[in-house]
Amino acid sequence: MSIGGGTRFSRRLRMRAMMPRRRKSPCRAARSRAGAGLYHRVNMHIVRIQRGILRGSAMQVNNDRRLTLALAALGAAAALAFVAWEYLHGSVKSHHLLNHADLPAISNWWGVLMLPLLGATAGWSITRQRPRTSSAVSRALIAAVGALVVGVALSVAFTTGHEYAASIIFLGLVLSGLVLPVYRAEYLFGFVLGMAFTFGAVLPTLVGLVAALLSAATHLLTYPLILKAYRRVRA
Repeated sequence: MSIGGGTRFSRRLRMRAMMPRRRKSPCRAARSRAGAGLYHRVNMHIVRIQRGILRGSAMQVNNDRRLTLALAALGAAAALAFVAWEYLHGSVKSHHLLNHADLPAISNWWGVLMLPLLGATAGWSITRQRPRTSSAVSRALIAAVGALVVGVALSVAFTTGHEYAASIIFLGLVLSGLVLPVYRAEYLFGFVLGMAFTFGAVLPTLVGLVAALLSAATHLLTYPLILKAYRRVRA
């Protein structure tokens, strides 16, 4: 039985091999080719998008690094220029804390370290704000320039003996922190840069940190608590 069954099975195989194979209809063949072509085009488009995203992210990282390095280099160049000017016109100055001779004096040489550090911190702060809004860089630069103008005005008021005007400018700086986020590093960098030629970099940093801390407490603590309480009352 097994031999006969095997013979019949082999005959069926030979008959199937001799039978002509069915060919696909032209419509089905065309549809399969079109589907393959569409799949290939979609796949290539996805690959291009992925490459563009990777290229864009790499360019973004390079731009962020360049901005940070540029602001650090600006701080270093300004500090070296201030120190060189003082050195060539006598000696590098030192300033007492709170303008009291009994307190320790801080040399302007510290600005060579302080200003590049503040510039790099400002660049890092700006790059963190970039994903939130496309105009982060322009806004931060405007903020830094405005803080620089305030620093220059405060320095001029002090050096010309207009202490009342200096106190008004400082009070305006503190009050502006209630509206503007002056706790960000770009504000501090511009402010210190504007006062560094007159008072060095350390003392303006301490003064700017006072306004920055008050602004941070207002924007990051007080305002969110007030908004949260208002939402609960409205609910």
